[in-house]
Amino acid sequence: MQPWQRHRHPDDVPTPVAVAVADYCRRSGNRPLPKLVREALAFVRDAEDLRLRELAEQEPLARALGPFAVVDVLHGTSPKDAAERERTGYYAEVQRTAVDAPPPAPPSPPTPPPPPHRSAPPAVAAPAPAKAPKRKKPLTLAEQVAPRRREKGQAPTPPRPPPEEKAPGFRPKRELPLPRGRFTRVKAPLERAERLGDAASKAELVALAGQVEHRFALRKLLALGHTSKGSDTLAQADVDRALVKHGLEADLARRERELLLGGCMEHRGALSSLSKAIGVQRPELDALVAHLGLKREVREIRDRFTREALAARALSMRLGLLNRRRYLDDLGITRRFEQALRADLTAALESAADDSDTRAETLALAAKRQAVGEDVLLKAIETLGLTAILEAQPID
Repeated sequence: MQPWQRHRHPDDVPTPVAVAVADYCRRSGNRPLPKLVREALAFVRDAEDLRLRELAEQEPLARALGPFAVVDVLHGTSPKDAAERERTGYYAEVQRTAVDAPPPAPPSPPTPPPPPHRSAPPAVAAPAPAKAPKRKKPLTLAEQVAPRRREKGQAPTPPRPPPEEKAPGFRPKRELPLPRGRFTRVKAPLERAERLGDAASKAELVALAGQVEHRFALRKLLALGHTSKGSDTLAQADVDRALVKHGLEADLARRERELLLGGCMEHRGALSSLSKAIGVQRPELDALVAHLGLKREVREIRDRFTREALAARALSMRLGLLNRRRYLDDLGITRRFEQALRADLTAALESAADDSDTRAETLALAAKRQAVGEDVLLKAIETLGLTAILEAQPID
């Protein structure tokens, strides 16, 4: 065990070196733990890391080589002997004696001899070393848990002070080196957009077009491997030309029409909510509606929900829409909606005020006639600035 000496801490082993050795052991039929790999590489000097990387990139010449066997091969042992040592448990003994045992203390520097004197005093005999005190016999478990008895007149033992809480230490993260060699990450080369029109790309385009809901999602998938001429991204026009050339435009347009019309009905004419639901920007949604010729259908759906929101007979529903300002802004009826609601609500409050004497009675009567809760009605009154009608009446 004498040649096995640590030269660095296991945490100081470079990560690419540890990964390369672990991969070398895996290819030889051994799967060591990452901690064991770093413990073994602590016996390798920093200057030997390059030779160790070159060894790890080769094919294993023996089976079931562990990280200690790789270090032994690096230091001159043949792979066959290292595999035999691995089977006989030699490296397990190395780990137990050289890794688990604490590192030896550095030797103390020699003490220089005292300078000679002309008249040296007579040497005095060194005093005999004092005898080491005898160790006390350890207490048994029953003696440890037994109550302690205090003699008569003996002061009680003061309680131990609580341990001081240490502030949690901050250990900055070490900057790891970038991957090199076989572990280097490089981007895949991008193909030109003109290749999408080739017959070889039709199968890929058919498979992707059947998985997406609209052409903008298809462009995002194709942009991972293609780029347009004079640009770093893929243009939508190149995707549309490829769809037309391979005969996929009609089927995709049919599915897009169903998606847009159904989504517009589901979101009650709000195009902003629809664009967020299908994962496109609002300008892209407008361009898709224009490309498919759905402007008239979308406008009719939005007009239908606009008339429903402004209907005078649906006052209870309009009180619920008062807090949905984004929805009203999307339909473009915020100002008309608030004006109409303010006029209808004013008439309802004045009618209830004529038939009641106090503010509470007015609010309760108006809420009952409109079939809404009093808190909802009061919040709408404060939002529209109609509190003056209630303040004109006495509290009690």
